[in-house]
Amino acid sequence: MVLIQKINLKFIIFVLVGIFNTLLDLVLYLIFYEKTRSIIVSNLIATSVAMVSSYFLNARLTFKKDKLSLKKFILFILITAFGLWILQTGFILLITPIINNIPSSFFHLFGSHVDLIRAGLSKVLAIAVSFLWNFIWYDKVIFKNNDNVNKITQSLE
Repeated sequence: MVLIQKINLKFIIFVLVGIFNTLLDLVLYLIFYEKTRSIIVSNLIATSVAMVSSYFLNARLTFKKDKLSLKKFILFILITAFGLWILQTGFILLITPIINNIPSSFFHLFGSHVDLIRAGLSKVLAIAVSFLWNFIWYDKVIFKNNDNVNKITQSLE
């Protein structure tokens, strides 16, 4: 029973950290998108800041790691960067034309901010894709308490 409570608490903390980092990512993405109108530049900046925040918050709060190693950080960055920069950016580029074909009347409540809402909707859908990718890797490799990380990080040397 105590183990189940610890797992539930860990998951709740993971979700809360994820919500914080997702909001950070989304806000930064929208700010930079409004300034640059570049999906790629906006996503790279926003996800980079959120990725570093995610590592430290998850390591300390979610998985209670006292010692942080450069090897684990590099592995975290590689896995997360692929999920955020490649999967997420690719999904945004894939889904944006579909969302842009939704009639503007569907977004009439947002007035002149239709383009920003469409960009935000693409980003939110892409976040779901990268969330699944990251969760699987974090749970099975990065923060798992066994030799999986040691085997992988030894191959980085």
